[in-house]
Amino acid sequence: MPLALVVLLVLLQGGCSGTQQHPADDEDFSYADEPCWLSSPYGEDAKGAIGIAGRFGSPGTDLEKLSQHRAMESVADMLGVSAPSKDELEGAGPYHLGSQEVALAPVWTDGNYHFGYAYIVDRSDPGWIREECPERKCQPEKCDPEWLCADGADLDYASVVTVSQIAANLPTQYSLFFDNALDQIQAMYGVDVQSYEQVSETSDSSRGLSLNHVEESSLEFEQGADPNMVLANTCRKGTLKYARVALKGVVLADESDRWNRDWHRELRSQSPGLEIGTFSGHLSRNLLSKKIMRAVEEALVSIARSEHVDITSEEINIGRTSGGGYYGRITHAETDATVEAMVRSVRFVGDGSSPTVYVLLENSGFNE
Repeated sequence: MPLALVVLLVLLQGGCSGTQQHPADDEDFSYADEPCWLSSPYGEDAKGAIGIAGRFGSPGTDLEKLSQHRAMESVADMLGVSAPSKDELEGAGPYHLGSQEVALAPVWTDGNYHFGYAYIVDRSDPGWIREECPERKCQPEKCDPEWLCADGADLDYASVVTVSQIAANLPTQYSLFFDNALDQIQAMYGVDVQSYEQVSETSDSSRGLSLNHVEESSLEFEQGADPNMVLANTCRKGTLKYARVALKGVVLADESDRWNRDWHRELRSQSPGLEIGTFSGHLSRNLLSKKIMRAVEEALVSIARSEHVDITSEEINIGRTSGGGYYGRITHAETDATVEAMVRSVRFVGDGSSPTVYVLLENSGFNE
């Protein structure tokens, strides 16, 4: 049955000693530059969530607290418990959410937005939460940073690495990441996605984006759970921003040892049944999903040729299987055949307006 997908900006980091001081315990503390949690929200140092509120609103409205409350709501959604009300938030905390203690970091303000951050105390490093980080640069062609080619193996969750143009502001940037990730999740994990954006409108007419409700989607998902989509990492190359997005709680078998980690650098068959497709360039509708489909088309043609059917892309009609994969119906001479395949990985390489898309397909059936 359809499942609700709730988008969270969640940060996962390692444990720490409870004796360390939390950054918000120091009322005079403030960030001189972007805090690390802003661009690495599901890494190795903390577990929490980001909330965003507009900077300008009606006099008397505490918009900084609103951003913190939205962050707290995101953590509560992740934990499956109720969040305290905005009026109950006074200072850093910690606050009890179910069996967990959650604290608040100082608000980071940039441009027209306030960014709040709530984090689980016993799974976070307070020192790291104080740290400021320059924007991480990408080298996707070299798998640098490593998460660009991790295929979710080090997250313990199903994940995708996606890409978008640099947006005018971070709320728009995050929306682009999740929109594109939904397209890839549909391609890789066999889900039907029907998404819509939900933008919070506060009673005082201050328009803000609540990141735990950026996207809500109906998914047909085999795992039978309600997955949260979480932003893990981001980096930049040229005018492109790369991001890793995970489906928290959805665990897939790690099959990455069946192909080379940097398979996109070796455009040949990785092993029997695996083929690579690529697409580079612009389309009339320059959607990421369309580019992925064109790369899938090329890989399906390669699979058909491996079955000794010498066809061109004009001789294969692509559709989706009920199990979430792709099929290609071949109309070649006297041939009436169908080839089916599953997308195992998607990679992007580039720094301009149109990165090259690489897909790794596995042959799951050829029927004549």
